[in-house]
Amino acid sequence: MALSALAGILCERTARRARSFRMCDAGATAIEYGLIASLLGMAIISSAGMTGNTLSTTFDRLSVILNEASSDAPPNPAELAPPNL
Repeated sequence: MALSALAGILCERTARRARSFRMCDAGATAIEYGLIASLLGMAIISSAGMTGNTLSTTFDRLSVILNEASSDAPPNPAELAPPNL
């Protein structure tokens, strides 16, 4: 087999593989799923941060209420007022 015939066969095989690779969209689906997962992760992290702040405020108020209840002093209404969100 001549060298030019071998080069032609290799070129033809490479062109066929390039066409099939160009038509394949499996990688695009994986990238889309990755983007969706990253967006969900960011939403979960941000909502967990906001929930953590709210819980911290709630537990601080509960601590004040329990401390006031355990002492004989009357409760301070300013500390019991709900926070302005």
